[in-house]
Amino acid sequence: MKSGFIALHRKIQDNFLWREKRVFSKAEAWIDLLMEARWRHEPQECIIKNKRLVCNYGECLYSLETWARRWNWSKSRVRRVLDLFQKCSMIEYKNETVSVRIRICNYEKYDITRNQNDLKVKRKRNGSETESAPTEQGITRNNKEGLKPPYPPWLNIDLWNEFREFRKSLKAPLTPGGESRLIKTLGNLIQAGGNQDAIIGQSIERGWKGLFQCDAADRPGKRDPYDEPWMRDVEAKPYGTA
Repeated sequence: MKSGFIALHRKIQDNFLWREKRVFSKAEAWIDLLMEARWRHEPQECIIKNKRLVCNYGECLYSLETWARRWNWSKSRVRRVLDLFQKCSMIEYKNETVSVRIRICNYEKYDITRNQNDLKVKRKRNGSETESAPTEQGITRNNKEGLKPPYPPWLNIDLWNEFREFRKSLKAPLTPGGESRLIKTLGNLIQAGGNQDAIIGQSIERGWKGLFQCDAADRPGKRDPYDEPWMRDVEAKPYGTA
């Protein structure tokens, strides 16, 4: 994309700007410097008047005469404006005998390709961070009512709405902050091995305003230590019989 902008910029320069005999402004000169700076990270070797020079990322190699010709300025004015840009920490420049090396300060901020890549990385990282950790078989992933965050995708919306109505019946409706904290608590309980439906159903059944971990017998995958075959046999037989 950057190369496309550069090609378009140069085409406009060739067809319009240089044929239009007018004086450039300082803003146009600054934009021209940005567009002519090397945007590839690999250094480029170039020969200028039989001298080998290397143009690095964010640099451009042109003489004062070249800039003066491009901008329709005098050579002295080009030098004064470059001095001004350097005092404003916009560029750094030095003479290379046959040319002038200009380095754009903080060029990565103006680099379109680099900014786009950074944006893609940030979006991917943010997307992975916002994915909810709790996972459970049978979790409802619907959003029928068009609910928005803080409702995570793993939350059983229908059951949660039932809990909200239950809180209203207790004359203790959920506030946005309280609801967000309860959903976070529910996520922690699920991560600790709890069952979402059982946790919410327990609070509704017992008239609790909060959410708490269920007993061991109510947790999926957990066995009640007293629910063993030999215990059932003992309970079925009268005391003292073999």
